[in-house]
Amino acid sequence: MKAASFIFFALFFFFALTCKKEPPVVPPPPTGPDTTSHNFTWTQYTFGGSAGSSYFNDVAVINDSDIWAVGQIFANDSTGKYDPIFYNVVHWNGSTWSLLRLKYFPPGAIGDSLIGVGRSIFAMSDNDIWLVADVVYHFDGSSFSLFYNTGAEGAKRIWGNAGGDLWSVGNSGTMAHYSNGAWTKLTSGTSLNIQDIWGGINPTTGQEEILAVASNVAAIPQAKALLQISGNAVTAVNDSGLALALSSVWFIPGWKYFVGGDGLFSTTAIGNSWQVDTTQPLLYKDAIRGTGKNDIFVVGGYGLVSHWNGATWKQYAGNELPSFYGYYQSVSFRNNTVAAVGTMSGSTVDSYAVILVGTRK
Repeated sequence: MKAASFIFFALFFFFALTCKKEPPVVPPPPTGPDTTSHNFTWTQYTFGGSAGSSYFNDVAVINDSDIWAVGQIFANDSTGKYDPIFYNVVHWNGSTWSLLRLKYFPPGAIGDSLIGVGRSIFAMSDNDIWLVADVVYHFDGSSFSLFYNTGAEGAKRIWGNAGGDLWSVGNSGTMAHYSNGAWTKLTSGTSLNIQDIWGGINPTTGQEEILAVASNVAAIPQAKALLQISGNAVTAVNDSGLALALSSVWFIPGWKYFVGGDGLFSTTAIGNSWQVDTTQPLLYKDAIRGTGKNDIFVVGGYGLVSHWNGATWKQYAGNELPSFYGYYQSVSFRNNTVAAVGTMSGSTVDSYAVILVGTRK
């Protein structure tokens, strides 16, 4: 009996040692936010600065070898002499910048052709670009054509959808809609200067959402308005929580809506109150643009350039950027190329028009 018990325990011990234990089940690591890189290389380009005060108002990036900017650029002629006529457009072809003068001759007018300050630009593609410099121009990839008396003259910003419709906004509440080859002036319901416009399709509702932000910024009277556009209809929506000085709007429908100016504000739905981002530097936010939830740029006063990568904001400063004393008025961002434009102080009384181009490594 004792021998049998000994054999039983010996066999049990042997099998216990030789049997493989299953490894414990380890849960997968928590999924972090989908992030992009903050790592950009920066190049600064300046124009003018000696023949008259120069500045850029707006910019459109097609790709890293196709960038357009509009404004007022005084530059000496090819002999180095003062040229009293300014340029209103510059174009980057991947290796050099070209300065252009878009002129127009009003129907029925007598005298010289006119040149307007470049105010705004919006690019659907490399052969579908809309530009405002007093009048409206369209670039088809090879040449510019003119549009007169459209209601979009002097527009500060333009936005368009994939269907080819465009909306423009400007000072004193001016607003226009381009559809089926014709422009229609809209009633905005405000006399404030409309600073910016943006839109997109809400993936949940399937509806197009378009917002415009109105503010006189530092001018009197100070006031604000947030406008929602649907076709030719314009309605005011909740602007509770926003500052009086506002300059930009950008959003991804159904995710988050941003307004910039005297602060960076956001909300998760049109009609909700707005919350200020207290982590941002106390610098004016002139423009917001992005390519996704994890790729957003904010630019503004004193050379502010900030990037959201999906998890953190990074403000580029110090030796990361070329020296700068001025402000960035607008920003455009596509793929891995971003361009910010504005004006900066020069060594004389004249200011430079400046373009800062960033390329992600």
